[in-house]
Amino acid sequence: MTDYFDPVQPFFVFYSDCYYKKIIAHLPIAHFYRFTCKNQQEVQTIQNTVVPDGAIDVIFSCNPYQPTAFVAGSVEVAGTNIFQEQTSYFGVRFLPGISDHFGKISAKEIVGVSENFVQVTGRADVMEKICTATSFEQQISEFMTSFGDFINADTKNGNTLLIAGILQKIFQDAGNLKIQDLENILHYSRRHLVRVFTDFTGMNIKHFSNIIRFQKALTAINHGQYSSIVDISMENGYYDQTHFQKDFRKFARMTPGNYCRLIAGIHYLNRITIIE
Repeated sequence: MTDYFDPVQPFFVFYSDCYYKKIIAHLPIAHFYRFTCKNQQEVQTIQNTVVPDGAIDVIFSCNPYQPTAFVAGSVEVAGTNIFQEQTSYFGVRFLPGISDHFGKISAKEIVGVSENFVQVTGRADVMEKICTATSFEQQISEFMTSFGDFINADTKNGNTLLIAGILQKIFQDAGNLKIQDLENILHYSRRHLVRVFTDFTGMNIKHFSNIIRFQKALTAINHGQYSSIVDISMENGYYDQTHFQKDFRKFARMTPGNYCRLIAGIHYLNRITIIE
């Protein structure tokens, strides 16, 4: 449906010794994840940050004494996470714009905020099952079983197909596609494209594209796919290094250079376990 795009939240990985991740080929989900947040003394040198990713997360706090869950929309600039130390979390990350709603709340309403999972979905039973499950695989199975109708919903109407087309072009061009190019490719007016996209994602096309470009740069750094900061900025379509620095600070609360040093210092990739 779209070129592969995997929205990342690197600071979630920073807070754990092992971040379990299962990527699935089942739209609208990008991947499942599970980690245990370390105590504050161990992570006190790391910022408490959530980065923009354009996605919606459903996150279960598996505290045996007080389990909770929430639906979290993408922030538009760097935000603050709400994780508690020494607590295990299970999360589901939905691909950007694939669905225009989750339960009783729309993507437009959830941008930049978190809402109580039970109030949004009415599924207290699901929260209890997932928070008490003994394994990552069992948690995934419970979620897929409980929300099969939502996950497998028919999305072949005109607007969802248009959103898929816009997203495909944005992902293909790593966030550097202009709206005028979208008009020419998709044969819709700028006004219509902007309206439909905002309704489905809660963001305008330009800002969302900037987030995707940032995410692409972030992934390149995370995987060591660069030779210099200048190299990253050029390969990801920034006007110059100053432009890249400005965007990165806005989205990550630190400079690209500081982020590169942080990634190297904590051995980022070694903390992630991909589950097949």
